[in-house]
Amino acid sequence: MFKKIIALTAALALAPVVMANNFGYGGFQGPGATSAVVRVSELGGFGMDDRPVILEGNVIQQLNHEIYKFSDGTDTINVEFDDDMMLPTFNSNTRVRLYGEVDSEFLGNMVDVKRIELI
Repeated sequence: MFKKIIALTAALALAPVVMANNFGYGGFQGPGATSAVVRVSELGGFGMDDRPVILEGNVIQQLNHEIYKFSDGTDTINVEFDDDMMLPTFNSNTRVRLYGEVDSEFLGNMVDVKRIELI
């Protein structure tokens, strides 16, 4: 009986983690889906607002409590992590994969990050 209680408790504790990993950034998978990694150098210009993107590289600098500078080796872009987002521990040498969408601002584009993975 005690083993069943432990197993059930562990399963319930891990359920949110499993769900977040499987369904954290869902959407259409098939022809026309944007699922490939994008270079920062491709994000300049107009007409990018709300475009879903996946970036791989390094967060190289914190600019304020939500805004960071990201580099993939081709260029840099500002990225925003919301206050309520749980961030893993990382530094400028940690390679990350960012899932988000382009947010066109008056002074240029930035990426509103929805999920971060350490790679």
